[in-house]
Amino acid sequence: MDSCLAITDYLISQQYCSIFLEPVDPIRDEVPDYFKIIKNPQDLGTIRKRLLNKEYKSISDWKRDMNLIWTNCEKFNGRDSILGELSRFALMMFEKQCKKHLPYSPIEWVNRITSLYEKINVFLKDSPRSVSYKFKKLDIPREHSPEEIQKLSEAVSCLSTRSDVLQLVQLLGLFGINIEGKRDVVYVSLSELPDQAITALMSYVKERYKALRMEYPK
Repeated sequence: MDSCLAITDYLISQQYCSIFLEPVDPIRDEVPDYFKIIKNPQDLGTIRKRLLNKEYKSISDWKRDMNLIWTNCEKFNGRDSILGELSRFALMMFEKQCKKHLPYSPIEWVNRITSLYEKINVFLKDSPRSVSYKFKKLDIPREHSPEEIQKLSEAVSCLSTRSDVLQLVQLLGLFGINIEGKRDVVYVSLSELPDQAITALMSYVKERYKALRMEYPK
């Protein structure tokens, strides 16, 4: 959390983040429809106060709020606007600081290792037979069976309210799966997601089914 505070303070000190220092004021900033479009506003000053008050339980919670600053800006102003470009630059600098100062999370370790396994398997395809025979194909054991993933896929498809879709999109965003908000239809291959992402999705979907008194696929 000390590193999170240091990164937040660094961004606060940068000129390109000056528009993100305080909460948006619809009257002062002349954007009367802001809260009609942005349902979860965030700003650097508020996030810094939360860090000082020890309100964040994990780095991922802090990252989620930080990333909302940039996505909110791009969503309200448009991707091709000056502020949209500024928000993407701020995001790039934020991610650079995170890589420099923060340890990898378990999810990031899984993603990195999976990427390395895939690269090794590509090399094995073109390697001499004696080499490929020795190593064969490297597989990462999965925590969830194909049957469980299939059931999750069926369950997710039944959660189609705007609120559920937004929650699922934000949840996927925590695992590096970024989905454009303007797209009407999105396809996500659950079998290619890390086990932690599957576990998180399954937990959310089962809780929603329980709350809605729906029967989870058997």
